[in-house]
Amino acid sequence: MLFGSVGGVFSKYAASQPFFSQNFCLAYAALLITLVIHAVGWQQIIKHLPLNLAYASKSVGLVYALIWGVIVFDETVSIGKIVGIIIIIGGLILFAASEDF
Repeated sequence: MLFGSVGGVFSKYAASQPFFSQNFCLAYAALLITLVIHAVGWQQIIKHLPLNLAYASKSVGLVYALIWGVIVFDETVSIGKIVGIIIIIGGLILFAASEDF
């Protein structure tokens, strides 16, 4: 999930650059590399974990997105976003703790 979120950082950075500039092309190339790594990693995850657990863990990407937004793009974090992240993490904990998955 980390590589998927890093790909989002490269994507947002590329979008802020002039089209086909050197920075745009470098960010886009980095995005493609991270997407390939993410895809291969995802295939390994679903190979070794139950599918419902693997898909439930994808929501952790939202936590990474919030962190990257603050660190890299100086975005602000609202109370609503913090509450949302707490709900997501709480749901994951409840899901992982259930015996029926």
